[in-house]
Amino acid sequence: SDPAPAHPSAQGASQGGGGGGGSRKGRAAAAAGDEELVQIGLVGLSEMPRGPSTLTLDLGTAVGPLFFTLASYLPLPAVVSTVAYEREFGLRSHLRAMGLADAAYWAVTHAFWSAAIAAHQTILMLCAGLAVLPSGYRVALVATAAPGPLAAA
Repeated sequence: SDPAPAHPSAQGASQGGGGGGGSRKGRAAAAAGDEELVQIGLVGLSEMPRGPSTLTLDLGTAVGPLFFTLASYLPLPAVVSTVAYEREFGLRSHLRAMGLADAAYWAVTHAFWSAAIAAHQTILMLCAGLAVLPSGYRVALVATAAPGPLAAA
């Protein structure tokens, strides 16, 4: 059985030419209408050998960060409803009429909501740190690494 003919521009590589479209002799023969084509042995490339892989879908690992992010925003509606309540009933203006300075009002408000959000985040991080997914994955709250060159011996 005859091998399949190669492309005319590949003739030069098999005839000892430098490649890149063929040698002068091969190009001249192709230009002269020479129908003889030369078969070139091509080297095939393949992937690096590796073990068999299986498809594992762990929904907790894939979607978990999304729910963790959404859970961190849970206190936001309470903050918004508190601001709306203050605006609706004029709470700040009543407190100002009773002698409370604006700086004291905002300091207490920010301190309260900062403490509430910090408590929420602490509880959320503790729950995430104690949870173990079915795949064995655990959230690392503190990354551990090998000591660097500046670590005390």
